[in-house]
Amino acid sequence: MSRRDSAPGVNGPVVRNGRTYFVARYRGPDGKPHREFLPTKADARKRLELRREEIKNGTFVGPGGKHGNTFKMLAEKTIFEKSLTLKKSTIETDDKNRKVKTLLLIGSVPMKLLSPETIKDALRKLKAEGLANATLNRYRSFISSVCKHAEDLGLIGANPCKKVPRFKEEKRNPRFLYPAPNDDEEQKLRRQIREDMENGLRHEQEFLLALYTGMRSGELWSLAWRDCNIAQRDIFPSGKTGGRHIPLNDDALKALEALSVYTDGKPFVVVEKNEDPGATRDLRTWFRDAVRASGVPKFRYHDIRHTFASRHAIRGTPMKVIQELMGHKSSTTTEIYAHLGPSDARKHAEKLKGGKR
Repeated sequence: MSRRDSAPGVNGPVVRNGRTYFVARYRGPDGKPHREFLPTKADARKRLELRREEIKNGTFVGPGGKHGNTFKMLAEKTIFEKSLTLKKSTIETDDKNRKVKTLLLIGSVPMKLLSPETIKDALRKLKAEGLANATLNRYRSFISSVCKHAEDLGLIGANPCKKVPRFKEEKRNPRFLYPAPNDDEEQKLRRQIREDMENGLRHEQEFLLALYTGMRSGELWSLAWRDCNIAQRDIFPSGKTGGRHIPLNDDALKALEALSVYTDGKPFVVVEKNEDPGATRDLRTWFRDAVRASGVPKFRYHDIRHTFASRHAIRGTPMKVIQELMGHKSSTTTEIYAHLGPSDARKHAEKLKGGKR
């Protein structure tokens, strides 16, 4: 057969073992050539279209299935199995965001052929799109979770992501609202929240409950009254790190009691959650609108949580206690607030005294 006849596409007819065939020729996702023999030209064209679609979608396993699972196939299985234990919003982030871009880059690669260099190359392409290092590390974690799943199933010998270094993330000081008497930003924001004649007073109480408990937005959004013990001054929210206990101070308790008036016996603390109990995300457009109108610069809803921890650090609360109040699994996460606390360096420096001269 000539070089032209052996090019990708449909070739033939050819005679093999006394029978006439048409050959569907193509290259797999690993770049290796494949050929399949079909009895008619129409069959060969259909097979070629099928294989091209499989390669494009990441479902190609090759003639006889000898290439095994592709990254896409394992990613789908991994997300499904994670959905049984993780929050729906976390799964949605993987499924709708990270998965889409990742599969475009390595979805069609067979797991057995997925190497550290292939993953590094994919991450380099994402970096070229302008993604921050912290975001790239989330993509790396997604790829690693799929590879770990394949490793657990015995489909690959070792997780190739272990040889892919994490990107160095820039350490940034947390954005927070200063406490009184320098709490001008807090007061401006609260005044703006109250400008909403219909919901302003209620939203201010939600803001204060978040401010004095350090709850994540998802924890507050899904907080049910059954998770609250007002008599004992405790709440037990559930979030991405599981259920946890938060003691209520006077301000948090007042905010929670005020919110009980608005829910009128309905199950959730946040009114909008009662209107759509199945909702997994609270976009909090009211908060973004209030921040924008107030003139408080670059302040996100999550920065309320930073404010809670930062104010504790400023007032000398030990890092271990802040870690517990914030629900951090690692003390490293809590250490971003350490520079705000009072320094003991001078006190300890005075302990070292010289003798008489």
